[in-house]
Amino acid sequence: MKKNKTNNFDVVISGSGLNGTILAVALATQLENNNLIKNIAIVENNPQNYLNFANKNKNVPIDHRCYALSPASVAFLEKLGVWQNIDEKEICIGENMEIFGDANGYLKFAAAEQNKKFLCHFVEADVLKREMAATIKHNHKIQVLCKKKINNFSWKNDDSLTINLDDNEEIHTKLLVAAEGKYSQIREMSGLSWTKKDYQEQALLWRVKAEHFHRNTAFQWFYLHSTFAFLPMPNNELYVIWFSKFPERFDAEYYLKNPQELAKKAEELSQNILGKMTLCPEIEPIMFPIELWRANEIIAPRLAIIGDSAHGIHPLTGQGLN
Repeated sequence: MKKNKTNNFDVVISGSGLNGTILAVALATQLENNNLIKNIAIVENNPQNYLNFANKNKNVPIDHRCYALSPASVAFLEKLGVWQNIDEKEICIGENMEIFGDANGYLKFAAAEQNKKFLCHFVEADVLKREMAATIKHNHKIQVLCKKKINNFSWKNDDSLTINLDDNEEIHTKLLVAAEGKYSQIREMSGLSWTKKDYQEQALLWRVKAEHFHRNTAFQWFYLHSTFAFLPMPNNELYVIWFSKFPERFDAEYYLKNPQELAKKAEELSQNILGKMTLCPEIEPIMFPIELWRANEIIAPRLAIIGDSAHGIHPLTGQGLN
């Protein structure tokens, strides 16, 4: 679809991750019948975050994140015309959740007990990114300014911001939105205060295929020194995440160097609940620190901060994107 070139935008969003692209599509589609927002720009410095998905490039580094989307989030994506375009084979319905405590505690949540079809839907970040890119490509109100970076911005007057890009291009907007993740540069430039908390935890993430059917069930085990979880995926595969506050009990570097040991570790920590595990080699295991980033203020004149730029939280709750 042809898009009109302009340097004046009603909204400029910095970052083409899921929060930024979903916001752009929501503004463009939900306000389609009025002239409040006529054009939106998404500024993205890293082309891998958008261009590869828009061009359906299969050689994209895999985003290891998997989301447990609540019914409300799924309904919202349906309203945007995105969810119904995802192949059912790429989605796993979450029907149950089982939680095991370190003192023989046990909890189970089942959709059927609430006369519901599901508790949530599990879907990979890359699947959502691909569909958002396809949706944006066919929306005449949204332009993506790729391989560009916001160097600085200033208040031109009460009605607009002037944004200077790294290629010396100047654009203007009524609203700038930071959606760049927890290391947001716009948040830094804005002078808005923020708080960081280091949980002193490390996490390992990898993917396995189970011998026995996972029953569309998410599992969590709370041990004295660590937490371990399974997130069900299609083809009887599972994303595995393991948190620990005690690095000396959690030799993450060893497992990254010896990934074949991770299948055995998944069997051990899950108490063989799903039988023998096989490592999925196409998904490279990763390690990352667990931190909290929270903006103490999320708005300023002509500026808003959303998503992980506003509140990067512990992934255990599954509430980040939701």
